[in-house]
Amino acid sequence: MNDAEKLFFTGGGHARAAHALIVAANANVHMNVPFYLLVGFALETVLKAAYLHLGGSMGVAKSEVGHSLPEALAYAQERGFQPENEQVAWIVTAMEEAHLNHSFRYLTGDDTIQVAEATITLDILDDLVAQVGQLLYPEKDKAHWVGLLRTYDPRQG
Repeated sequence: MNDAEKLFFTGGGHARAAHALIVAANANVHMNVPFYLLVGFALETVLKAAYLHLGGSMGVAKSEVGHSLPEALAYAQERGFQPENEQVAWIVTAMEEAHLNHSFRYLTGDDTIQVAEATITLDILDDLVAQVGQLLYPEKDKAHWVGLLRTYDPRQG
């Protein structure tokens, strides 16, 4: 498995965990801190996967992109990646400050931070994961990836 695939599956795991958290939280507003932590990690690693798959380097992904979500998107776009969901740029920008300042890691910010309603956020994230999944694995259609994300049942793993 190459670095792009590793990052993709890491990001997909974060996305799937975000889905599971929403199911388990049963709309408990205090669950939004770990939810957005997972969303931020998913966005970062999936965008870096697209960048690497399109010829980027891991060294640049680590040092120049770092944990910046807009930089991850910009570097992927410089390599030719164009998100099909126009809201990817918006969610990346909306999440940037809290993702960088660790608001979702250490509760240094407001514990009721909400970037967007969870289902909207997941729709955007699912579209991105599915698009990058199809980029890395063209033999699998986007519905395959979305299906994996949305059918998570914590009792079945």
